[in-house]
Amino acid sequence: MSVKYKRNTVAILPCCGDLSSVLYGVTQRAAAIYDSGIEGNKKGSPRGVAATSRGSLILNKALSSKFNLAYAGEDKVRLADLSCEASVGRVLKGYDVVFCGLGMNQRRGKVTGNTYETGPNDTCVEYSWDGVIDADGDSDFEENINLLRRIVGGCAAGTHVVVVGTGVDELDREGYKVLKALKGGGPNFTLIIPSTVRRMEASLGVGWTFNKGLGDVLVARELLGGDLDDWDQGKYVGGGVEEDIGICCEDLAIFALSSAMQLDPGASRVVQVKATGYAPPVDQGTKSLTKPEKTDKMWCRGQQYVMSMIENCL
Repeated sequence: MSVKYKRNTVAILPCCGDLSSVLYGVTQRAAAIYDSGIEGNKKGSPRGVAATSRGSLILNKALSSKFNLAYAGEDKVRLADLSCEASVGRVLKGYDVVFCGLGMNQRRGKVTGNTYETGPNDTCVEYSWDGVIDADGDSDFEENINLLRRIVGGCAAGTHVVVVGTGVDELDREGYKVLKALKGGGPNFTLIIPSTVRRMEASLGVGWTFNKGLGDVLVARELLGGDLDDWDQGKYVGGGVEEDIGICCEDLAIFALSSAMQLDPGASRVVQVKATGYAPPVDQGTKSLTKPEKTDKMWCRGQQYVMSMIENCL
């Protein structure tokens, strides 16, 4: 008798932003591959969550520029009052894996009509998950932690929460609050701590696309005891990192999905990740001098490298 393959439903909150749009796109591609472990047919998985309809527009604009024929329809996006734990819990109910982050920029806007408004002039905060908090923006790291508390509180005990940090600077200052929010909420979690995060377009002058794939070789390790005390701010000895160049938020999204696909969802962990500044090796069998590369079975270029690295290091 055949055994049904386990496929996890995924939600991404918030779904608009530089990091979350790439995360949504690669998750949607993974959901179309049978043995990826990601569900793509039931319950609107992958589900994107935003505060207003503007979030859905931003997500689809990013998907159309970064991927081939990617689109998040009405059945894939839900709006929620992100200031209310009960509202967040309703849109996350029944999902196996929830992705969220700390590197979010905030913008106040009008609540979309016929959703959760209580009056015609209600406003709310829309979060943009960019991986990098703009220095000249209105973002508040403390409010990002408060949103994390609401997400964790709204998740069922069987959900695994994957949290992507903004970098060691913020976690040095507020890391105990992040761990307290995660450990006190109930669900198991993976907290990913990058050294620093940068935008590819800002640092290289070009935007990320599916054809670019993973940009840097990444190295990772699990922090013993799931604590932040052994985080080192110097060189990553033995890992090939000579200097801290920062990780492109797009590479961080790829790493986050890979970790959710491969690591045990029944355990909690804190993972440190850095970039080497070198390009990853080309996957064997994906390049040909005479035939174009086939990507129908790939959720990301460079996926074999990052998945192998996670398998060997974590």
